[in-house]
Amino acid sequence: MHPKNANSPLRLQAFVRLLTLAYIVIYLISSHHHAASTDSLGLPNHFDKLIHFGVYLVMSCLLMGSCELRHPATLRQSKVGFSGIIKASLIVIWISFIDEFSQPWFGRHFDWIDLAFDWAGVGLGILVYQSACLTWHLFFSSTWTANNSVD
Repeated sequence: MHPKNANSPLRLQAFVRLLTLAYIVIYLISSHHHAASTDSLGLPNHFDKLIHFGVYLVMSCLLMGSCELRHPATLRQSKVGFSGIIKASLIVIWISFIDEFSQPWFGRHFDWIDLAFDWAGVGLGILVYQSACLTWHLFFSSTWTANNSVD
C-alpha cells in the first residue's frame, strides 16, 4: 500500500459514517415538517408508504456499511455477521419508532402501517446490502486482491 493511500480507509469510514448520520438527521427533520405530507405535495394517498420503505431501505444499507468499513479489504465480503445485522436492524427500527411516536408533537399522526413499511424497508435493505457484499466478493475480490495486495 502506498503511503499516500494509508489513510484512505479511515477517510472512507469517516465519510460513510458522516453520510449516514446526515441522512438520518435530515430524514428525521424533514419527516416532522408538516409540508412533508403527501397530501400537501399533491401525491397519491398511499405514496408515503413507498417513501417510508425506500428511506429505511437506504438507511439500513448505510448503517450496515458505516459499521463495517474498517479497511478496503472488508468490501470483498460481508463482515457484518449475524449479530451486526441484528444490531443495525434494531438501531434502524428504533429510529423508526422515534420517528413515528414523536410525530404527534409536530402536528403529524402516528401510523402503524408506516412502521410496517419502515420495517419492510429494513428487511430488504439487509438483503440488498448482503447481496451487494456477496456479489463484490464473488466477482471483484480476486481483482482487488491482485491489484492491492499488502506487502
